[in-house]
Amino acid sequence: MKKEKLKSKVWLVFLILPLIIFIFACAEIYEKTIAVPAVPGATYVGNETCLGCHEDAHPDLMAAYKHSIHAAIADFETFGIKKGCESCHGPGSVHSEEGDPASIINLKKLDADQASAICLRCHTTGGPMKWRGGEHALHGVTCIDCHRMHQARKVADEETKAPTSAWERHTIRPHALAKAEPELCYECHREIQTRLNYTSHHPIREGKMVCTDCHEAHGGPRNLKTDERTINDVCFVCHPQYQGPFAYEHEAVVEGCEICHEPHGTVVNNLLKKAEPFVCLQCHHIHTDVKIREVAGSRCMYCHPDIHGSNVRPYLGLK
Repeated sequence: MKKEKLKSKVWLVFLILPLIIFIFACAEIYEKTIAVPAVPGATYVGNETCLGCHEDAHPDLMAAYKHSIHAAIADFETFGIKKGCESCHGPGSVHSEEGDPASIINLKKLDADQASAICLRCHTTGGPMKWRGGEHALHGVTCIDCHRMHQARKVADEETKAPTSAWERHTIRPHALAKAEPELCYECHREIQTRLNYTSHHPIREGKMVCTDCHEAHGGPRNLKTDERTINDVCFVCHPQYQGPFAYEHEAVVEGCEICHEPHGTVVNNLLKKAEPFVCLQCHHIHTDVKIREVAGSRCMYCHPDIHGSNVRPYLGLK
């Protein structure tokens, strides 16, 4: 009896210990995320002080900023956080008096965690844990690697219908992106760019879709636009005819589209990872009760056309 109680206690420790470690790890990550750098002894001076110098030094940049979403934020939207230049760059009294670049926060000179922490104070949708668990954050990518915080959102001057500055002519993009999709994504994801040039590919280069139609750049499971655990939920948005439910399912479809398909592009039709019959032979053995002269020259779909599932034929459309 005592041995059984001891065993149960040991198992309980093994079950609880990983949970405790996980909680502390999450707490540490969250703490790092909200740790914003500070300028010792500095106080807030307001936007007018900042613009007094920077409008002369960087006229195009400041002209764009005045039309940016950050400049348009109202007091009630900041939830007590200082708005304007100092909301991101920190209090500027020391910098305005001394003119020393080191006495103001420069996001480009911060490490990835610190730079992202500044943005996450306001951009809390999904929570910092979602961002910290995403592929971009885990690989040291920061918000400003993809976004430009001074970028104008106004496309053209209301009277002249022309861009209001040289800066705006080259930087006006949705969501203040540094470049338009997919070129922005291609800067890091070169292998994916190559795949999208294969003969069978999703129509990104044709301009019919963009990377963020499938991917959530700010985090989530595998950086996919889904709260579910499988990639299928992303695929079924555009391919609902394969979702089912079917009376006779194909297990590969249930487990995940990626078992048979390479989503970014392949040299085989229909985004298949391998040509028939070899894509099927990854899971299925060769028929022994049917005479097939050449495996390499045969196609499984000649006999099994309902490859994603069927409601009437148990062998997925056996002819």
